[in-house]
Amino acid sequence: MHAPGDADLRALPKVELHVHLGGAIEPETVAELARRHGVDLEAVLPNGYPDRYADFSAFLRSWFPVNDLVQTPDDVELVAAAFARRQAEHRVRYTETLVTAGTFLARLAREQVPLEVCPTSNVLVGLAPSLEEHPIVELWRAGVNVTVHSDDPAMFRTSITDELGHAVRLLELDVAGLAELERRAARAAFAPADVRERVLAEIDAWEAARA
Repeated sequence: MHAPGDADLRALPKVELHVHLGGAIEPETVAELARRHGVDLEAVLPNGYPDRYADFSAFLRSWFPVNDLVQTPDDVELVAAAFARRQAEHRVRYTETLVTAGTFLARLAREQVPLEVCPTSNVLVGLAPSLEEHPIVELWRAGVNVTVHSDDPAMFRTSITDELGHAVRLLELDVAGLAELERRAARAAFAPADVRERVLAEIDAWEAARA
């Protein structure tokens, strides 16, 4: 099989198990929330989200002021609706905000514990020096049940499609490998069985169309 290209990545039915709604608030939504509450946008997000955060504390200095703007049920609805539209643009079929804690590599591989990996997030908050040096390659080669997600997409200027693109490059995935990566996420999802089966069938159809 050929390596999946940009069009294949865009068309892939996706499952996102690690994404924070509070980290998915796009700058235009931040601006609307600031207007609603009479807050100076320059004091909250003066130049948009930075390209990279110096450390986790610096990341939190963006996170808290932005999330402090979400004050009412209408604000939550605004944020959720904008997030849902963006997920739909990326053909995300199922989303969760559950965070899975890590454990020892051998145990992860042996027990096939689903491990949610967010490459760009890890790099931009200093947990990995670069995408090329991210431990996802080691985890994959060790047989760990890796799944890939965006974490806080607006704040890290990324998306689930971008993250899967990184996975394709770093793990040298072909179409079958990318499909299996997303099947792992679908199988790990805390979704009703019929939802999981529907998403798995869509992934199978995506792969079959590219065989």
